[in-house]
Amino acid sequence: MAKLFDKMKKALREGLEVVKKGTEIIAEKAPEVAIAVAEKTTEAISIGKYKLQIQTVSHKIDRNYSEIGEKVYALIKKKVTQIEADESVKKIVASVDKLKKEIKSVEKKIETMKKQEQEKKNKVVAQPQVKKTAKPSQAKKETRSTGGAKKTKAAEKEEQKRSPTPSVKNEDTSSE
Repeated sequence: MAKLFDKMKKALREGLEVVKKGTEIIAEKAPEVAIAVAEKTTEAISIGKYKLQIQTVSHKIDRNYSEIGEKVYALIKKKVTQIEADESVKKIVASVDKLKKEIKSVEKKIETMKKQEQEKKNKVVAQPQVKKTAKPSQAKKETRSTGGAKKTKAAEKEEQKRSPTPSVKNEDTSSE
């Protein structure tokens, strides 16, 4: 029975170590993930605003086309042969041209934003992940003596990572 409890204790300790390591990893990565999500959200909102602006301008163009159609219809009914010479038609055509340029400008802004985002992604992928280590001054402070050989906390952690099972001290091996 004592062996069963010892095995259960050991398994629980190992499980706890795994949970601790997982929690540390999550805590370490959480700020990076939050920043990435915030950047993506900001980008999506900006692009969304530009797309809404394009839709608004497109609607204005559609109204101008409708107005041109009404003017041309009225001029044809009046038997006017020089429709393109009519000042009101010229104003509407100029307005449509201006609005189309505005749409192109906004589309360029969106494209620029997308290119910049792609460049950021490419830089992140290209950069090697740098492992955080203690500063030399901290490493000296954290040096421990272990049987004549000195190890830093970082070296001990690295050694623990390489071992197949975490080292757990068995405080109480007697039966309970």
